[in-house]
Amino acid sequence: ELLGGHVIGMTSVPEVCLARELGIHYANVSIITNYAAGISPHRLTHGEVVEMMEQSIDKVRSLLMDSFAAIPTESSCDCRGILEETRMNK
Repeated sequence: ELLGGHVIGMTSVPEVCLARELGIHYANVSIITNYAAGISPHRLTHGEVVEMMEQSIDKVRSLLMDSFAAIPTESSCDCRGILEETRMNK
């Protein structure tokens, strides 16, 4: 709340950094499955995560299929050459 957010999630920082280094386009899909530890009024369980995933599967499938259909067949970005521009490689 201090930073203006309403959702706390598991990190995807290693994945996005590695994708960037490899010049791979990357998108993250997150599903809110439960309250964070310390915020939830009851003990967190793996079962509630599984239940929320099962409830969300049709929405996620639709989102992914729509996203895949929107990916252009050709790319005009310079993502593949990004490492040549970094300080570490100079």
